[in-house]
Amino acid sequence: MCFFLLGRIVEKKGVQYLIRAMPDILREYPETELILCGDGPLRPELENLARKWVLRIMSDSLDIYPMKKIKIEYLSLSDILVVPSILTQNKDTEGLGVVILEGLAMGTAVIASDIGGIPDYYQRC
Repeated sequence: MCFFLLGRIVEKKGVQYLIRAMPDILREYPETELILCGDGPLRPELENLARKWVLRIMSDSLDIYPMKKIKIEYLSLSDILVVPSILTQNKDTEGLGVVILEGLAMGTAVIASDIGGIPDYYQRC
């Protein structure tokens, strides 16, 4: 199983919680792979956290054109797009979550937080 996370690596994206959950997921599903794709101020910290848990990281700085190619390629190869957004201490959170629309358009299953603008636009399943 392949989990894919695409987005700016900032606190409100909740990437750190997904990384910390991976050992539990891997115990139950040892063949699971997590691919992180994005850049941002928390990238070095989260790369170190991911290395601690021995995860595969794909987190290059991406320009608009490579990002589109990578999105299409990885969304089509991924089993699940994960959007673990949170509400930060300063009340910052996810807006629409456009990556969710992109995942759904590619036919990729999506797991997303029920926070911010996400539940306003997407039906719970």
